[in-house]
Formats: sequence, C-alpha cells, structure tokens
Amino acid sequence: MRGELVEDLARLEQLRAAWDDLALGSASPYSAPGWLLAWWRNAAPPDARLQVVAVHDGAELAGLAPFFSTGGELRLLGARASAGVQPLARAGREDEVAAVVAETLHTRLLRLEGVPASARWPAALAFAWSGKRPWLHVERTVLAPRVDVAGRSFDDWLATLNPKFRKNTRRLGRRLEEQGAVYRLATEPAEIERDVASFIALHHARWAARGGSAVVDEGIERMLHDAVRELAPSGRIRLRSVDVDGRTIACELFVAAGGLVSSWLGGFDDAWAALEPSKQLILKEIEHAFELGETAIDLGAGEQDFKDRFTDERELLEWTVLVPRGSGYGATRLRVLRGDLRRAAAQRLGPRSKQALKRLLRVPGA
Repeated sequence: MRGELVEDLARLEQLRAAWDDLALGSASPYSAPGWLLAWWRNAAPPDARLQVVAVHDGAELAGLAPFFSTGGELRLLGARASAGVQPLARAGREDEVAAVVAETLHTRLLRLEGVPASARWPAALAFAWSGKRPWLHVERTVLAPRVDVAGRSFDDWLATLNPKFRKNTRRLGRRLEEQGAVYRLATEPAEIERDVASFIALHHARWAARGGSAVVDEGIERMLHDAVRELAPSGRIRLRSVDVDGRTIACELFVAAGGLVSSWLGGFDDAWAALEPSKQLILKEIEHAFELGETAIDLGAGEQDFKDRFTDERELLEWTVLVPRGSGYGATRLRVLRGDLRRAAAQRLGPRSKQALKRLLRVPGA
C-alpha cells in the first residue's frame, strides 16, 4: 500500500467515484465528496490548502483521509460545518490505512473533529505514528441520538415511543393537516433551488433573535446550493419541507450514505412553533428510512429533548487532537489546553453571549 498526498483539486476530482464508494461502504454521509467538495469550493478558510491522503493498494483506492491545512495544523474537510466527517477505509483495512496516513502526515498536528468514537481513528493513527507517539487529547465529546431502523418496521418503532409523546405528535400532525399542510421532498431542479432558499431564510429567521446562526454563513449558503443540487436527485440529500397556503413554514435537511441518514439542520417559522412542524418532517424522514430499508437515522450532535423522545441509541462523537512530539511540542500542548479552558468558560455564559462566542470561534454545538 502507498500513500499519495493530494494537494490539487483536479486530482481529487479524479478520485471522486472511488472516494464516494468508500463513503458509502463506511456509511459516512458527511465524508462523501459531494458534500465535502461543495464545502471546499465555497466555505473553506481563505488560507486553507488541500492535504488529502489517498491510500492506494495497486489500482484500488483502499482509503482516503480528507485533511486540509490551516493555521499550522491539519483538519478534516468540512470542519465546523458538519460533525461526523472521518477518514475512510475499505472494511477490515482500517489499521493498514491508518498506518499509511500516519506515515504521510506524522510531522503535523492533526485535528479530528466530531469523529464517531466507534471508528477508532484517533487511536489507530496515534498507534501507527512514526517515532514517539503523539499526545492524543480528547478536547470534548458530544452524544448524537440515533434511531435504529434495521430489523423492524415503522409501526414497531412507533410502539416504542412514549405513549403521551406519540399521541401528542399525531394530534399536532392532524392539526397541521387541517390547516392544509403539504409535505414535500425536493427532487426537481427548480424545487431544489426554491427549497434551499427557504431553508436558509427559515434558519436565519429562527436564530436572528439569538445572535444569529453559528453555522450558516454566506459560504455555507453557497455550499448548500451546490451540494443539494448535486445530491438531492439521487436521494443522498433529502430536503424536506412543509407548506401551508403555498408558503414554506419548515424545512429539514438530511444527508444519507450507505444506510445511515443524518439530520444536518433545519428551520421553521416561529408563528407555527406550537404545531411543531419540524418534528413532523423528522417523523416523515424516519418513516421514509424504514420504507427504504436504511440502517439508522442520526439526529445530529447534541441531546435536545425532542431528539431523546424519538431515539433509542446514541453515537459518541469526539473532538480529538494529535500533537506530534518535537520542536514546539510544549507550546502547542499549552495552546490546546487553553482552548479547553476557553470552551469551559463558554459553558457558563448565557444563551445570547454563548451564541456570539460560537460565531466567533465557529465551534458547532459548543
């Protein structure tokens, strides 16, 4: 096996099909090229440089680690836009791929942000490091609630929900239908463009009174138009909306790959908050996942009450840094620890101040 350091977008595009196959095989929606290259083209930091490691076994792409460099460190593409991005490998070849990636990047500080703990990538990279192993530090962890879809029906799953919650959700759904609610899944080009615009407007309106969105800026808006345009027709992005009297009152965006469907973000009109339209869209997507025979629905990083009422399992996401030993090691380690203190202080801020700090630091879910 050999590693190739890819620093050119044109070369990365040549690997797109094999890369996407790895994302499907790893059930990693946010690690797919259709999502990450849209981020790279539209929302990457100005000083970012591609540092993607492609791991080849003869003519086969055995793995790919989608890093970029910024501020003297390497981070995963899509950083702070979506938790769940991770290096990719053919099934059973994770340790071999980690060894090649570590050999290629062993002099650089690596950040692996929001990587599923079950994937074991930070430990595998540290174990394979050349020379003295790096300092492996978990900066924070977040639980991502999930719905297990495999091996049961939608009705079976509904029966596991709290009876009061189930009854209330159905009641609110009926009230929306009485108001003339129409549920849509964008697939046609004109519908996609309109619904992306509605999604962005509803999301910003939802967060305007709280200091603004910590995730969606102009770059992410451009990214969404690109990614949804490419991935929605094939069902890899599912942009769901609910309209009343021809006006969109809620949108939810889901990204899918290899049996896993992940809820990225949503927005709704506060005037309709009492009828909880976003929950109805999530319910529609869960039902759709059962129909398609998907494996699981990931409801996104962070445990909100409404997520807990839907879910029956949780994935642990880790924000981890690998600091190589050598010149500047002490100063770098101190800088990382200061970041821990800054995040701890942010936890004690009020909602408005915390949102302002999140916009400044661009740390999702902080």
